[in-house]
Amino acid sequence: MAEKKPNETIIFLCWSTRMAMTDEQLMARVAEGDTAKLGTLFRKHHQKIFDYFVRMTHDQALSSDLIQNVFERALRGKHTYRVEYPFIGWIFRIAKNCLMDHYRKRKGQMADEIEPHHASFEPSMDHLDESDISKALAKLSSESREVLILTRFEELKYKEVARIIGISETGVKSRVHRALKQLKEAYINVT
Repeated sequence: MAEKKPNETIIFLCWSTRMAMTDEQLMARVAEGDTAKLGTLFRKHHQKIFDYFVRMTHDQALSSDLIQNVFERALRGKHTYRVEYPFIGWIFRIAKNCLMDHYRKRKGQMADEIEPHHASFEPSMDHLDESDISKALAKLSSESREVLILTRFEELKYKEVARIIGISETGVKSRVHRALKQLKEAYINVT
């Protein structure tokens, strides 16, 4: 067995450490000025955030614009990121704020006032009709739809969702419970 030279070991360790960086470490590097790391985070998370926007707005073009705004704000606000908190919660908070700002600019029109355009998504309820789930989800209030999207489709922890929407973890649990009941009723009505 060939013995590794010290330089080879150091190079391997540096390479493997770089490959294993967490989202939080990557964002910390962005905050320190290594803005290229934001590209890595974008590639890793843009689809989840895009799906969130599509589910909330039912508009893919708007969702594409909003996702660009999210990562622009993340870059501008890089100094506000705290490594002790999950990156995914921080970036979804920015996404929620971008969406709210968009509706404020449109004079208060909320997502639940928009006609649904059969948004596609991968529901966790495989045996149910995807189109009907999409229609039922569109009938919920934006508050109910958002909490279900974040907890059930994006699979964020209640604690992270609580930080994103600015309520207690118990409040998130209550909203999820109510929203699931509403979704069930809406699903029955569309089928």
